[in-house]
Amino acid sequence: MKSPIPLADLLLRQATVAHQAGRLRDAESLYRKLVTLVPRSDEAHNNLGLVAFNLGKEEEAERALRKAIELSPRNASYYANLAAVQRASKQLEPAITSAKRALSINARLAPAQNTLGLALFELGRDAEAEAAFVAASELDTLYAESRLNMALLRIRQERFSEAEAFAIQTIRLRPNYAKACIALGDAYFGQLRHKGASEAYKRALALQGSSAELRLKLARALRGAGDSESAKENLDIAVREGPRLVA
Repeated sequence: MKSPIPLADLLLRQATVAHQAGRLRDAESLYRKLVTLVPRSDEAHNNLGLVAFNLGKEEEAERALRKAIELSPRNASYYANLAAVQRASKQLEPAITSAKRALSINARLAPAQNTLGLALFELGRDAEAEAAFVAASELDTLYAESRLNMALLRIRQERFSEAEAFAIQTIRLRPNYAKACIALGDAYFGQLRHKGASEAYKRALALQGSSAELRLKLARALRGAGDSESAKENLDIAVREGPRLVA
């Protein structure tokens, strides 16, 4: 007869399954039970922080991740996760500090390099951001996010042909990545290639669904391509979905 599975192990398994299946509230509840049962489990605190972050609970996520770091101060991934939460909550300088701490422990952690680049990008420190994105791409040749971020950096710099190349690289790695399709559309639009921009935005629309911002981009591209009727149709939808944005 098999021995019963310890409750903590059972909770961890159930929480992990729920997390991977996208049942975030179930996962959150299970991780909370787990950290109550095993308060010194750094893994449980880290995973609770990730789920809370995905649920938009950034303060709770930061608390849980700091507890994970307290329990396991040499785990680079925990610092990288904390950096991602801090960047999302616009704590950009702390995010840079946390990302650099992660990299001081594990210099080959591509997500930490990418988060470092994003925080620097949002602070307008383009040269440093580029170095971080390039480093992330070199560490993980299949890491789509760093290439997307290079595309966004080049769009901001109005280096649209380079942005196009990075967006295409991203889509090759992740064909159904809506953000990369939008970046490709922006790169085409910046080069006055309105038909290509329209097709890229339509692809993004099919992948992520409608939003006022995306509809507005598509309307402008269609107008530039000479399709006034479709441009008006999408502009009308943009007005309904986000009147303040269009105004």
